[in-house]
Amino acid sequence: MTKPTPNPKLKRRYPRRKTSAPVEAGLQGEIALLRAIISLLSDMAFEDRPLSEQLRIYDILGRQTTRVGMLVKAQRELEKRQDLDGTLQEALALVQQEMSQEDDLHKTEGFPQKAEGFPQIVEGSNG
Repeated sequence: MTKPTPNPKLKRRYPRRKTSAPVEAGLQGEIALLRAIISLLSDMAFEDRPLSEQLRIYDILGRQTTRVGMLVKAQRELEKRQDLDGTLQEALALVQQEMSQEDDLHKTEGFPQKAEGFPQIVEGSNG
């Protein structure tokens, strides 16, 4: 298989990137990296290339856009869960605060600690 010669009439429309540039970690970084790859591939797709190479580029573009779509969907789901976790934490804190206030109220108003009028349960008794 011979390597195609570049067409001197076509100007390179995409810059060469340094591979030593730091990539943002996590899902955001992966999405950004795939978007950059898609951008480069879409520029390459419009260059004068043999049909087999263009088909390969379009195949890769299709797979990468599907991956970006799945990652964006996953990111949205994670954000929803984080929002739900925050709401749940706020609700729990509110309940704890209200229970603490009720305990303080019972202590200051002299409510009995044990319920009166109910039989006491003693361990080891059968009835």
